[in-house]
Amino acid sequence: MDGSIPDCENPLFLFQGTATKLLVMGLNKEFSFTVLARQELENRGLSLKGEWIWFNKNISRKKPALKKGRKL
Repeated sequence: MDGSIPDCENPLFLFQGTATKLLVMGLNKEFSFTVLARQELENRGLSLKGEWIWFNKNISRKKPALKKGRKL
């Protein structure tokens, strides 16, 4: 092992393929990166620690990712 990490796990490349419009909207707090990350983990059946928990119906999306009235 040479100590490097794969590109798919490197945070420096996280937004490389993300549209500029989405980056600007996120920085302007028109949606929450944190909420989207939580929702994606839930969609994958994972806990906030990345552990497999399957789909827990008790987990609720307490707030929407997009601000009210905003469309992509």
